[in-house]
Parts: sequence; structure tokens; C-alpha cells
Amino acid sequence: MFYSNLISLCNEHKTTPTAVCHAIGLAGSAATKWKSGAVPRDPTLRKIADHFGVSVEQLTGKPDKYTHLEVGEISFDLGLFGDVQDPYTPEEQLLIQHWRSHPEAQPFVRKLLDMPEPEAKDTDVVS
Repeated sequence: MFYSNLISLCNEHKTTPTAVCHAIGLAGSAATKWKSGAVPRDPTLRKIADHFGVSVEQLTGKPDKYTHLEVGEISFDLGLFGDVQDPYTPEEQLLIQHWRSHPEAQPFVRKLLDMPEPEAKDTDVVS
């Protein structure tokens, strides 16, 4: 799926897989490996997707584990929330700070989100 999507993108942009490799800083031989069925690692997939201006999901046909999250039956496309390199808005950062600094509120939020309470760890026990 990856290689056929890569070829389609190359055709749309009038380029070749070898030229894409060179453009993102790889040896052209990587394209030969991809043609044989190898799939690049996540950082390389991100570079290729960025090169073409598409998502990793569009490139691979699979959800990008860095921009896709599933919690129970709820699926989130984190790409909708901004750049993956800087995924949190100032409001979201403040929410995370509050979450961390107010552990007494965490059970309420977990209940609201229907999340189980975490199991106690040895480090959580105060003697």
C-alpha cells in the first residue's frame, strides 16, 4: 500500500521515488527497498508525507500513531488539533498543568471520561 501510494504521489508531482529520497536526505537505494516491500520507519514516513504535503495516513493507508489515538470506542484524529511538532495550544498546556498539579480532581475527570482508575504503584504508597 505504501509504495503504490508513493508512486501515485510521485506521478501527481512529476517526480520519482529516487528523487524524493534525495530531496529528504536519503540515498536513492532506499526507493529500491521500498519497491521490494520495505516500509520506511516513522520519521522517514513523516518526511515523505511532509514533502508531498499529505498526512502519513494518506501515504500509508494506516492511521499515523502520532496523530491518531483510540480510547475505548472513541477515535481521535490528533492532526485536527494542530501541528504534531507543537500539538498543544496554550489552553491545553494550562489544562495539563492543572491536571498534574491537582491530583484530587483527577478521579472526577477519569469518571467523566469513563476511564478506569490507575492501579497503585509501589512508588505511590507513602509510608
